[in-house]
Amino acid sequence: MSPRATQLPNVGATPAAARLRALARMTPDAQVAALRRGDYSYDEWSQAWPVAGQAVERLEVLAQLDHDEQLDALRDQRFSLSEWCAFARHDPHRCVRIGDEWAFIAVTTPEWCD
Repeated sequence: MSPRATQLPNVGATPAAARLRALARMTPDAQVAALRRGDYSYDEWSQAWPVAGQAVERLEVLAQLDHDEQLDALRDQRFSLSEWCAFARHDPHRCVRIGDEWAFIAVTTPEWCD
């Protein structure tokens, strides 16, 4: 009689924690696609994006921009997608929108590019 291997559950791991880890391992583009498909909620997305170190300084600069300056920064690609996502999570009402969507997401869609 051979011993049967059993799968032990991860200590302290919950299905929600596993979902967040999977989301955090995705590239920013894959995360946006998963959000659009409805695979993840915006709350889950915001928990998967910690901000630390130099990113905080850049986010402070981004937070000081007004509407027109944010559009200029988008055109010049001064900030990364992760920085725009962190800013939108921190202050969603100040993030520039095009229609009903955040501008930094809208400008990456094929419809906008055409």
